[in-house]
This record gives sequence, C-alpha cells and structure tokens, in this order.
Amino acid sequence: MRYDAQTGRLRSGRSLPGRWRVAGLSANGDRVALMEYRKRATVLEVAGSRSVLRGNYEVEALSPDGRRVFLVHWRRSGAYDLQQLDLASNRLSPTRLDDPDEKMTGTATSAVATRDGRWLLTLYSTGNGSFVHALDLRSGLGHCIDLPLAGDLFAVGSTALTLSPQQDRLYLASPYLGRVMTVDLDRLEVSRDVRFRGLSTDPADVSIGPSGAVTANGRMLAFSGGTSLWLYDTAYGIVRRPIRVGSTTKGLGFRPDGRAVVAIRRSSTAVSFDAATGARLRTRRGAGSTAP
Repeated sequence: MRYDAQTGRLRSGRSLPGRWRVAGLSANGDRVALMEYRKRATVLEVAGSRSVLRGNYEVEALSPDGRRVFLVHWRRSGAYDLQQLDLASNRLSPTRLDDPDEKMTGTATSAVATRDGRWLLTLYSTGNGSFVHALDLRSGLGHCIDLPLAGDLFAVGSTALTLSPQQDRLYLASPYLGRVMTVDLDRLEVSRDVRFRGLSTDPADVSIGPSGAVTANGRMLAFSGGTSLWLYDTAYGIVRRPIRVGSTTKGLGFRPDGRAVVAIRRSSTAVSFDAATGARLRTRRGAGSTAP
C-alpha cells in the first residue's frame, strides 16, 4: 500500500499471495523491494522481477535507478558479507570496498540514506570501536569511516544519525557516550568531535531508539536520550544544557521556522520548547496532542 505522507490517505494498493514484507525502496519511490523467507531461501521481488536466493539475505538498499539491490548475506556461523544483485542479469557479486584490506565486522545499529539516493550511511559497533559504512549506491563501492566512538552495543546503538539539509554532513549524537561528531561526506572523514556530559546507562530504556532533527537552515541540531533532549549549535560546535522532557522521547522535530523543537513522548503527547532558550512552550490548539 502507498500512502500520501501529507494527508495520510491511501493512494494505491495491491495484493500478493504469501507472507511478504517491504524490505527496501528506491530514492524516487518508484520501485519497492519485497522479501519473503522460505526454507533455505530468500525470495526478492522488485518491479515484478522475482529472484530466489539460496541462503539467508537481508536487503540494505536499492540503487537510485532501482536496478541493483544491495544485500547482507548471513552465514550459519553468524558471520556476514555484503553482496549486490543485478536485477537485469539476476547475478550476485560481492560489494567492493574502497580499501580492499578492510574487513567488515561488528553489528549494524542504525542507518540513514541521503535524499538523492546516493549514500546509505550505516553505523556499526565492533565492541571496542565503531565506524560508519558509507555505501555509494550509484557506484556500488563501500567506504569505512572510523569513529572515535567506543562503548557497549547499547551506548553506541543509541547514537542518533541526522543529515544536514544540504546532505553534505552527517551528525552522530551519542547521549550516553557524551559526544557529537560531524562527518564530512565530501571527504568521508570526521571533521569535528565535541564532548559533553553524557547520561548513565543505568537505568536506560532500551525499547526506544535514538532520535535527532535539524533545522531547515542547518544551524541547530536536536537529539534525545532517556528523558532529556539537547540542542547543538552546528556552527560553533556547542552543546547546550539538557532539557527535561518529562518522559522518554519517541521522536523529535523542529517547526518549519526553526524557532521551536517538538518532542513526542512515550505517552504520545507532544511538548514544545523554544529552540533559542530551551523554555517550555504552551502547546497550540490544533498542533497535536496537548502535554499536561
């Protein structure tokens, strides 16, 4: 089924026999990858073309033109390798890395893709370190960007990944490790690393993932952790004092003018704060659920 993101109305839909799930979408939204697991096989369908792959596969992304599917191939040992499927020839091939000596290890925790469909940026935790796997979906070439971010799987996995409005910078905000890092996507390297006083992981709610948002002009980044949110000045690299939300934050967003940040709490109530001062704002009628 396809829904209009502005109105929530159903645009179109069709039925398929079997137990399928949506596994990937091309950047322009024209092609969707559907996946069904069968005994010792993974079945993919993209734009009416069906492929049966022997083994256990997971879809990473589709190329911008929808002609290639990037896959994670899971082995029985628990190890994995990255592959890509050419839909025209139905041929599998390994995903090449920019550094041939680089070894893909660790656990993927979260990912974000650029709007033009070029980059899929995935954060991996290796136990004693972390890196961003920057996969160029046009060329099919992967790049590994080492990060000065070390911690357990929960702490690293609670890092929010947010792209700048120009899609040329990736912000990684880690509330439990107390760091905000900026990755330059032109040079594929960390360009800034800012520290602040992080949260304790005990106690921590592991059921809600990280959330981040940036203003339309790219000047302010907001990110959450536990029952707090932070505002980060991207121009000067300053993390402001935490703002108490009242309960665990499920999602964040700035209002179009960038003057207020809205947090959706566990109870699904919305609470707003002044982006300049951090002061609590009265929720406007018609702007969502009221916050007591």
